[in-house]
Amino acid sequence: MATQTLEGFDRLLVESIDEAMRELFSQQVVDALHHNLKTKHSLEEKNIAANLGTVCAVLEHHFGTSAHTIETVIAMRLYSKLGLKFERRKDRRLAGYVYDAKIKIRPPAHHFVR
Repeated sequence: MATQTLEGFDRLLVESIDEAMRELFSQQVVDALHHNLKTKHSLEEKNIAANLGTVCAVLEHHFGTSAHTIETVIAMRLYSKLGLKFERRKDRRLAGYVYDAKIKIRPPAHHFVR
C-alpha cells in the first residue's frame, strides 16, 4: 500500500489494536478497553489513533510489563495491513512503530528542477 490517507491509516491502527487484543485475550477485553478509554479518558474510538499515548498508558496500567509485548503484536498487525515488512526492535514501543510506518507509506516528494 504505497499511499494511505491519514483517516485510513487511523482506521487500520484501531483495527490492529482490536484484533491484537482479541487474539491475545478476548472480545470482552477489547470491549473493556474501549469502555475504559471512553469513560475514564473521554476518548471515542475515532480519536484513539490521535491519542496513542493514552492507549499505551492504559495498557501499561492494566498489563504492566506485558504491555510492551501487546504493543509489538499491535504493530505487527498494523504493518501486515499496510503491506510493510515488520522488524522487531527491543527498544521500540508502539508509538515508534506507528511513526516509522507513517514515514514508510508517505508518497515520495516530487522534486522539480528549474
